[in-house]
Amino acid sequence: MDILKIFKKKSIPNSPYLSIGGLIPPSMNQAGLLNAYGQIGWLHAVVFRIALGCSEVEWTLFDTSNYDKPKQIFKHPLLTLLHQVNPFQTSNEFIALDTIYNELIGESFWALNFNALGEPAEIILPYPNKMSVVPAQNFPFVKGYVYGTGADAVPFDVNEIIHFKYPNPLNQYRGLAPARAIGINLDAEQNADKWVNQFFYNSARPDGVIQFDYNLSDEQFDKLKKQWSEKYKGVSKAHQVALLEGGGKYLQIQNTIKDMDFPNLKQKNRDVILGVFGMHPASLGLTENVNKANAESAEYQLAKNVIKPRLDWKKAKIQEQLIPKFRRSGNLQIGYKEVVKETTDQKIAMAESGMRAGYLTVNEARIMQGYDPIPNGDVLLVPLNLIPTPVSGKVISNTQNVPSGGKSSRIKLTPSEWEDNYAEGTPHWAIDMNPSLFAQEFVEELKENKLSKLLEVGCGNGRDSIFFSRAGMNVTAIDVSPSAVELAQGNADKENITNIRFMVANVEELPFADNEFESLFTLSVIHSTNLEKTIPQIARVVRKGGLVFIYLYADTEYVSGKVENHITVDDFTTLLHDNKFEIMDFYSEQEDGFDEYGEKHNILVTLLRR
Repeated sequence: MDILKIFKKKSIPNSPYLSIGGLIPPSMNQAGLLNAYGQIGWLHAVVFRIALGCSEVEWTLFDTSNYDKPKQIFKHPLLTLLHQVNPFQTSNEFIALDTIYNELIGESFWALNFNALGEPAEIILPYPNKMSVVPAQNFPFVKGYVYGTGADAVPFDVNEIIHFKYPNPLNQYRGLAPARAIGINLDAEQNADKWVNQFFYNSARPDGVIQFDYNLSDEQFDKLKKQWSEKYKGVSKAHQVALLEGGGKYLQIQNTIKDMDFPNLKQKNRDVILGVFGMHPASLGLTENVNKANAESAEYQLAKNVIKPRLDWKKAKIQEQLIPKFRRSGNLQIGYKEVVKETTDQKIAMAESGMRAGYLTVNEARIMQGYDPIPNGDVLLVPLNLIPTPVSGKVISNTQNVPSGGKSSRIKLTPSEWEDNYAEGTPHWAIDMNPSLFAQEFVEELKENKLSKLLEVGCGNGRDSIFFSRAGMNVTAIDVSPSAVELAQGNADKENITNIRFMVANVEELPFADNEFESLFTLSVIHSTNLEKTIPQIARVVRKGGLVFIYLYADTEYVSGKVENHITVDDFTTLLHDNKFEIMDFYSEQEDGFDEYGEKHNILVTLLRR
């Protein structure tokens, strides 16, 4: 069937088999509501704003054969159809008009033209007020559709029509629009405008009468009527002073515009129109009690509560009734690009929560806000107040297998090898003097638990030792390299920090008494020691109830393919439990790429209570 020929026919009256009932003004039937769109300013503004928002939809299509990893499809006859619905309308025009029909009368009809393969190749949007639904014998099934009436009526098979409609509790065959629910208000708005217009022209009815104490002759009456019309009738002659001769008196017999309180009436009608469509006044450019924040919020609410639900409504219909008309469509899933954009406050909240929760780095959070990244900002702030409770009972790890062909070894550095690293010049890890983000987090835990006596193992250049001291901690800092201790002491002296005890010591044989410290901090060091010796030493010198922070590498992979395995997650957690540590927080992450030094690590971070 060539449906284009049908819709090109002249307009014909509609006499549907099933119409929508309801107590509405006669002028606000389906045709009246469509006419009102071009006559009532607020109705047009609201509906057109919704239509524009919906028309910007960008449809997407996915193959869900693998449900866990759906594959996006960029070329398919369905996408072509939705992007090029017919030769006479753009997809934006089509969706906008479809939305207008649904908002005004609650329904629209997509009439499909099929190609030689039996797949939809074209969609035409007929006038919905001219379309009738033919119910089947069994409610609520549909037998077909008819466009027009009488000799010009054209039947359609159910397969040729997709009927979009908003729910109508009184008639499940037809839709019920938001505009239909406020037909009385729309009629009042239209009549108020007509009344005001007639007032400026010659009033909808006489404002008053001219009274004489005697009877006028026909000649006198015609003369007075002509003179009154010439001098006082019309907008340009409004509010002039009338001069009455011969004893005539002007008597007012109706209310004025002020008496009718039209401004409040029209504002009420405006609010009703905006309310039924869920539209905030700021979305239409109204500036009453509007600032930047709530204007931005209004746009967010428009997208979230108005545009998105309507697109979801269309998406569901397309998924259930249009997609099955294409071959091999069983795994196809329609969607659209997100239309709800975050507000500024939401972006800030997302960045802050992501950074504090440990799934966004500082630089990722900064980039979200439009700021440039900073040095040392590509590190996660690991929360130290969360206790993991995996369902499996095992600590979750992202540890990956050693690449095939790579050499695996378990590396331990001797004190002399650590010293060689510093003797050859300041190593790359000892250049930055900014305190680590982990030290900053650990201090908050120490303050909350009222702990102050701290041992840092592997102080390096002393950056974290200095930070701990400034935060009010009683700090002892050790390193196995004399050059490192000398460097740290020198940096503390430059900062006029004099209350840190720097010492050369080996964590495998700590020269301290049992329970001497309330807390211990070690960052990127002890994986190069014998952990079977190191962990018991740490447990020995930290008193019961104290806190211990450990950051180490489970393994290190180099660009060359070489892999250094230090300890597995299971072995590490077992070692901690064997030494009576309570794991308060544990985190494992496999770095995705190699750093500037050609290294890639599997990182283990843990907060322990002795």
